[in-house]
Amino acid sequence: MGSNFIPRHRPMQPIPFSQEGDRNHGVPAYQDTRDYLVHNHLDQSCYLFSAKQLGRTSRKFQALFPGEVSDAVKANPHPLVLNALWDSGVHTFDVASLGEMERVRRLLPFARLHYNHPGRQRKATTLAHERFKVRSYVVDDRAGLDQVLALGSRGMEITVRFKLGHRSAVYDFGSKFGAGPEEAVALLEQAKRQGVWTSLTFHPGSQCADPLAYADHLAAASQIAQKARVSLYRLNVGGGFPVAYERGSVRRVEDFFGTIRQGLDRYFAGARPELLCEPGRALVASSVSLVAEVVHVRKNGDVFMNDGVYGGFQEQTIMKTPLPTRVWRAGRLLASPRAPRNIFGPTCDPLDRLSVPFSLPVDIQPGDGIEFGLMGAYGSATTTCFNGIQPGDYVSVQNGFTGC
Repeated sequence: MGSNFIPRHRPMQPIPFSQEGDRNHGVPAYQDTRDYLVHNHLDQSCYLFSAKQLGRTSRKFQALFPGEVSDAVKANPHPLVLNALWDSGVHTFDVASLGEMERVRRLLPFARLHYNHPGRQRKATTLAHERFKVRSYVVDDRAGLDQVLALGSRGMEITVRFKLGHRSAVYDFGSKFGAGPEEAVALLEQAKRQGVWTSLTFHPGSQCADPLAYADHLAAASQIAQKARVSLYRLNVGGGFPVAYERGSVRRVEDFFGTIRQGLDRYFAGARPELLCEPGRALVASSVSLVAEVVHVRKNGDVFMNDGVYGGFQEQTIMKTPLPTRVWRAGRLLASPRAPRNIFGPTCDPLDRLSVPFSLPVDIQPGDGIEFGLMGAYGSATTTCFNGIQPGDYVSVQNGFTGC
């Protein structure tokens, strides 16, 4: 592989912003779900967040992944989540908007920010650079590259995002983002000529089921870099690591990290770039459960509750996710026999229905609480206020519920 011009200045570290004083943001804390339910009514659904669980998952990622672990803020931008990630050792954040930048900077003034959304407004790119001191940007076409290069090259990292064919994942990110391999070569060559730090990134798709998808992308990244005669500063393998919504339903994260490590050794033995991943779902999903109240049960067994697809279950319109559940009554778990039940949300829209039947106690009744595990990713982050129904609040629990 040919040598790359090494810029004089590495990507800049952020300048400090003001730190918020209350790290818990006034959020009440409880021992566990039982403790919360004993002391509160379920008139409104509630998110139960466990910093302990999030720290456990984050430290596992950092111990096993052969590079730096960053967080995709979009999955869950709640202040409790961001603070807990920072405390666990995650100090780099993938931000997709000025709003996410402002939130992270306000909470974590020394965080490293990567603006990894290729479809940016020019004004947003300028403000990211000037106000939030972002020096790492992803591009996937010539217009996006020119937009970033107009900011200057001092301390800048430009990461070219490429795509391959869709393979065994729920969301195909390549349908919206990513340059083809040949275009990626041209973008890398142009970035190299401007004297910036040049990197590559890809995303195999959300809930990726096959570790070999990462091997395919690593092989392609090596070929792209060789054709462009660029020694990569960094290789970002994206996210996509799956969450086991059903026990044993996906491969272990160790299998994915092992495949990535082997691919890096095989394809980048002569010029090993720094490695980065940016999971969202896989980091934060298990740290939050959602408790909703049963408000009505029909004779046919259909269950209505005070949260639904316009609230914390928006992904249920896309992914047929069999979330782990447990049902509470008067502070105790129901151990009755179970049967499949359709679950409807509280709005007047007939589409407000969870995508798959859930196994619930046969004697479930209004006033019971259904707790759904693995709700930390894209639950609270995608809620609406449709029909005037307000989203649930967060509380902290020492011991959370994952169900898996």
